[in-house]
Amino acid sequence: MKFENACFISYPHPREKGGRLASLVREVYEAIKEELDGFVSEIVYFDEERLKLHDQYDKVLHDAICRSYCMIVIYCPEYGRRDYCRREFKLMQDISDKRRKLLGEVGEATHFIIPISLVKRDKAPAELGQDARNVLDLSAYLAQRPKRNLLKSNDDLYKGIMEIKQTIQELRELLRQHPEVNGEHVSCCGLPLPAKGILPEWAEQAPSFPR
Repeated sequence: MKFENACFISYPHPREKGGRLASLVREVYEAIKEELDGFVSEIVYFDEERLKLHDQYDKVLHDAICRSYCMIVIYCPEYGRRDYCRREFKLMQDISDKRRKLLGEVGEATHFIIPISLVKRDKAPAELGQDARNVLDLSAYLAQRPKRNLLKSNDDLYKGIMEIKQTIQELRELLRQHPEVNGEHVSCCGLPLPAKGILPEWAEQAPSFPR
């Protein structure tokens, strides 16, 4: 099983189609896909319909995460309440631990989870800060209630997207340079997707993200 995804976007499926969360998630996906175009051959994995009708949901989800260089988490309080979000996140944590172990010294400080937060850093859950890098905080900008094109209309925010692009390229280069994390290890041998209903909901009040 080879790497096929530049990144996997993990997010709580919006309850309201066309609402602010749905629009923002789509903006993030389009912006990252646009910036990576021409620089990497892999796709940005974005499951817009959450595979609801797929009869092998867990296997498809598991393989998509395992075939990704990293995971982008679009965090809002609903993320920690959704069972499938917590399962996706825990699998990527387990993958990250295994990759760091296989990479040895060169990978000991490497993170494979990139959060984009819709809440202030001091309101984010502890789970999200344990294995994170390049946190893009959108809380202040969302407070202004923009309806569309939040990222492209703000230079500081789009700079954050460019930093995420750079991170994805660096992780891609690192993993491609080390055969010890390719082959069977990409298939997450021995790392199952956590079972449904066993991971507790995340608390919403927690220490700040690491910087």
